[in-house]
Amino acid sequence: MFLEQLICPVRHYAWGECRTGKRPPYIPDILRRDPGDLPWAELWIGAHPSGSAVVKSTGEPLEKLIQKQPMWMLGISQQENSPSPALPFLLKVLCCSEPLSIQSHPDKATAAKLHAILPKEFPDANHKPEVLLALSDFRLMAGFRPVKEILSDIDSSPALRPWRKSLPEEPTLAELTRFVLETDSAILKNLAEQFCQEAHTGIQAEQFQNLQEKYPGDCGVFFALLLNVFILKPGEAVFMQANVPHAYLDGQGIECMANSDNVIRAGLTPKYVNRKLLLSTLDFTPRPPSLLRVPHTEGDFDFACGDDFRLRLIQHSPYTRDKNVPAVFIVLEGRATVEADGKSFVAVRGTSWFAPASIRKLQILPGTNATIAWAEA
Repeated sequence: MFLEQLICPVRHYAWGECRTGKRPPYIPDILRRDPGDLPWAELWIGAHPSGSAVVKSTGEPLEKLIQKQPMWMLGISQQENSPSPALPFLLKVLCCSEPLSIQSHPDKATAAKLHAILPKEFPDANHKPEVLLALSDFRLMAGFRPVKEILSDIDSSPALRPWRKSLPEEPTLAELTRFVLETDSAILKNLAEQFCQEAHTGIQAEQFQNLQEKYPGDCGVFFALLLNVFILKPGEAVFMQANVPHAYLDGQGIECMANSDNVIRAGLTPKYVNRKLLLSTLDFTPRPPSLLRVPHTEGDFDFACGDDFRLRLIQHSPYTRDKNVPAVFIVLEGRATVEADGKSFVAVRGTSWFAPASIRKLQILPGTNATIAWAEA
């Protein structure tokens, strides 16, 4: 069994990148495709049922190949940990020029219940912890701010007095959020318009105004005051645990997550929303950006999420897989020499690959100025 080159599905969601003048979007640029007029949002490198990569040599979905030969593809440890043969993670290239929805991802117990009740909206029974690694400056909202900071912004705005009057003297984060999710959209629109007419400074107010221009009256606009708004620099990353509210706003990055597509949405989207469900499942623990960021380590980026996945950016040093687990990778820049069980080949920019667990010795040697995004179980 050797490495298999993959043809990976692209998601053309409305928030994706479009051509700007002569500059193509990032995803079709690395794939060497004509972007046309489509938005290019996500490239899925994995075997999720909603969008499995295809093995280039045979045209067979990777998902089916894994199901036919689970021991060779996944290895003994993954077979023991999973009731059905499936790649336990999903790697993505994500590029957005418009905000994604206000959302969270359910924990495992909630995901199983939602999949049983609403299988169309929640297509699998798995949780979805995820890490986002920035490839460019990447703006996002994530994690609740402390109540005192939120109240300071509300109290400084005459326009938001109805919001403040609806709350007890010392409100909880749940009570602050409930007003936003349960108040009539016409009232929210009026409050947002008045707030934007006032003189406010700072990144929270700036983001509030930006969202109001694109989604006037949407409840998601008010999350610019509830959540931290911050910018990741290239090479920085955040980790999103279950039930943590967030919205990616603008930038290019690599995402790795448990093999799931479960999302609970509340605003900033034309997709299915369930505000009541979001309110009942959110984690209302205040989390400053410092607690969401992945701590910096020397050398190439390397992050492990329990038994679900490990994400590594291979740039400066060779990487040797130290255990027999399945892996996928994509060459984002330059090229890499791949050595596997005595054989070698060169993987060039834009190509994606699946490495089965049955390969005993596997090493990736990055070329000059190369960048390889690698994910393994």
